[in-house]
Amino acid sequence: MGAEADEMDGLASVLERHFELAVLGAEIQCGDQQVLSIKSEMNLGVLDWLKNSEEYAYDLLLDVTAVDYGRGNKFQVVYQLWSIQKKRLLRIKCPLAEEKLEIDSVTSLWGSANWLEREVFDLFGVQFVGHPDLRRILMPKN
Repeated sequence: MGAEADEMDGLASVLERHFELAVLGAEIQCGDQQVLSIKSEMNLGVLDWLKNSEEYAYDLLLDVTAVDYGRGNKFQVVYQLWSIQKKRLLRIKCPLAEEKLEIDSVTSLWGSANWLEREVFDLFGVQFVGHPDLRRILMPKN
């Protein structure tokens, strides 16, 4: 687990240099799952950099979901990224204030985010700013 932790610390440091104060935390979960918490207002810039960085190349968006922890900053939008070239998995967590459930859409980076963000909007009420077609996908309109 030492190598994963060193790599995670390195990524957090690099992101801090590129995006001052963006990183809220970095940890390893479930053995080797790298998890990075970032400020929600910086999600689009950080994810764009992670996708297009030659060093990290997290070019595949596997999932977008949300978690309701039921306390404090109880909602988090969670991104699962995979680097095809580097064969690495990264989870990005973005805490949201309950009174402001919004975050920038990443559909401009990954077309696959379209339906994933719509599902999160429908089930959790998170507004994805800049989404091209943010409407219900599962639940009835009422």
